[in-house]
Amino acid sequence: MRVLFLAHKAPFPLRDGYNLHNYHHVRELARRHEIHLVAIGAPPPPPELAPLFRSMHLFPARAPTPRGNRLTRAVRSFSVHEVFDCDPRVLAGIEALRPAEFDVVWTGGIKMLVYSHCLAGARVLGDVADDETGPARTRLANSRGATELLRNARDLSKITRYQKLFFQHLAVCTVVAEGDRDAIARLNPGLDVRVVSNGVDHEYFAPRDEPEEHPSLVFEGNMGFAPNVEGVLYFAREVLPLVLAREPRAKLYVVGKDPAPAVRELESSSVHVTGVVDDVRPYLARGSLFVCPLVSGTGIKNKILQAWSMAKCVVATSKSCGGLVLEPDRNIVVADGSQELARTLVLLLGDPERRRALGARARETVLEHYTWSKKSAEMDAALTAAANAPRNRTGT
Repeated sequence: MRVLFLAHKAPFPLRDGYNLHNYHHVRELARRHEIHLVAIGAPPPPPELAPLFRSMHLFPARAPTPRGNRLTRAVRSFSVHEVFDCDPRVLAGIEALRPAEFDVVWTGGIKMLVYSHCLAGARVLGDVADDETGPARTRLANSRGATELLRNARDLSKITRYQKLFFQHLAVCTVVAEGDRDAIARLNPGLDVRVVSNGVDHEYFAPRDEPEEHPSLVFEGNMGFAPNVEGVLYFAREVLPLVLAREPRAKLYVVGKDPAPAVRELESSSVHVTGVVDDVRPYLARGSLFVCPLVSGTGIKNKILQAWSMAKCVVATSKSCGGLVLEPDRNIVVADGSQELARTLVLLLGDPERRRALGARARETVLEHYTWSKKSAEMDAALTAAANAPRNRTGT
């Protein structure tokens, strides 16, 4: 098939979940299809992308444009067309490629659906990964004060209307977890919504023969991302003190780029905040346990897949486990609430045999369900379904 791939940014380097998702799917599917890229990013494209795309069209990100006076900005802030930026240069670049002449247009991420009004006549796969209304509802429920409540209510209204308006022109929609599928299907009855969860590079994230730094806990992720920040602050303030009361030698490593100021302030003799690192694998390998204490967010957690792939024992909250093939107490231990989390961690820190057994089964789960070749076969089926669907007859 000839595929036009629209991405919010060129899918390299692999520094976040968005690029991991897009790069690995494209790498697998480029072996079978002719793929052309349109993305936002400063040319020239990274050389790692050259073997994957027949052509690449990159548009440097533009500076924010003036929004008019205060009244105009206030009115526009309610518009569904203000949710994500629609760059006229990118729009012109897409139109110049004649999207209707491709077998399928594959939009990588929800932000690129703002260009759907120029895709009339095309068959479109919307690979949005996550439902955005769930986090918006959580923010609304957690609002503090009238101003924040009104702002969060406005944002929930906008993203809900956005998902209704732009998703109606998709032939197929793919997400990474069942909860995201159900939420989008409720908003868009009749839309073919499929779960294609993320995979993990099981050869790169392989078990390593390194001694544990015991007793240590590791959390890894983008530490500027709100759910990660919220989860780490909760863990460090409410759970870790309970662990230290039973195991005073324990250390928590918070590994990841762009740590928020509140995360930086956690630094102590028991908490080490690394910031960006060249390679997360040594930290995962040396940790006694991988902990994922998220209390909000949606979608599948790449961080858990990576720890599983390295045969690490994982303890996670139920909020962290969306989209995963769970075998509680066999490939993961799920614990909620500060007391239960702390009790579970202390017990596992004192039981190396159980940690090894949980890690071994986690690695087996990855090889059975989460290699990129398996996941990309599912994405290929979604692309084929979209290519065989009726053409998109209208724009937004």
